Amino acid sequence: MKRTQKEVKEWKEKMTTLAKTIKAMTEVQRLEFAAQSPVFTCEGHVLSTWNQCALIIQGQWDGICPTLVAGFRQWKKAARQVRKGQHACGSIMVPMKGKKAETSDSEDSETKPGLRFKWVPMFDVTQTEEIQAA
Repeated sequence: MKRTQKEVKEWKEKMTTLAKTIKAMTEVQRLEFAAQSPVFTCEGHVLSTWNQCALIIQGQWDGICPTLVAGFRQWKKAARQVRKGQHACGSIMVPMKGKKAETSDSEDSETKPGLRFKWVPMFDVTQTEEIQAA
């Protein structure tokens, strides 16, 4: 179901507040916070301390304690599917490729400097089920 503009605006404000909260933490505080409940991907990777903090805080808002997470497509590759009606347990920040900028001097494109990130929804293993073979 598509979100209304009001819901999108509220979500963006919430994520901005979350990012500011985590940014205000020292690295030691982030490490201590993330150590309370480490979060792994379905592929066995440990999330960065920043993303662990983000998921734990979002989980506290909704009463969920994420432990093993992945995106929708990652769960499909792991032979699991997100159950119908489930909403993401939280979002993490993932790096994006730099945008291409046209240069006026030549036809070549160059990548803009600086790393960009986007919020990606994550689902906990408790929100999934095995895909049944047909």
